[in-house]
Amino acid sequence: MLKNVASLSPEEKKTLGKSLNELRTDVEAELAKKEKEIRENELKTAENRFIDMTVPAKSQGRTQHPIKMVQSDIIDIVTRMGFSVWRSPTVTTEFDNFDALNIPSWHPARDMQDTFWLTDRRVLATQTSCMQNHLLKTQPKPLRAMVLGSVYRNEKIDATHDIAFEQVEGLVVDKNITIGHLKGTITTILTELF
Repeated sequence: MLKNVASLSPEEKKTLGKSLNELRTDVEAELAKKEKEIRENELKTAENRFIDMTVPAKSQGRTQHPIKMVQSDIIDIVTRMGFSVWRSPTVTTEFDNFDALNIPSWHPARDMQDTFWLTDRRVLATQTSCMQNHLLKTQPKPLRAMVLGSVYRNEKIDATHDIAFEQVEGLVVDKNITIGHLKGTITTILTELF
């Protein structure tokens, strides 16, 4: 409508132009008001979605840590698949953690900056694989075992590294086992889990 004002008579321009400018001012004010209202609602919604992870959770009875919940789900899945479930030790021997896994004495994983060395050639387990030697020696074959455990690495803590984390590994010993069995096992676990 403002574009057509130029073609009007001077008297009509004065009257209609003033009315149109007032209308434009009112519309812009209403739009600004509505935009402010929408932004405030978005902020309130965002505040309601935001979870401050530093505030202790309100207890609703007994709860589990998320890692323990996932471990419990994994145990349920692999047990139904016929696996026995084992817990890796926190402290193990140098032999079980390295030698039995063919990790040579000069390997960097054995360095002080990668491993927490204790006394008497013992270490904090750097991998759940420290259970393999024990399982292979003591369990009857065929063997389908899943090992869960906390493992430790002597690393600088940052956004992507910590000194302790959880690990899961499987060990299968049987005749005619192929990479297809490994793929099927992993696919089944992940499909069930997610």
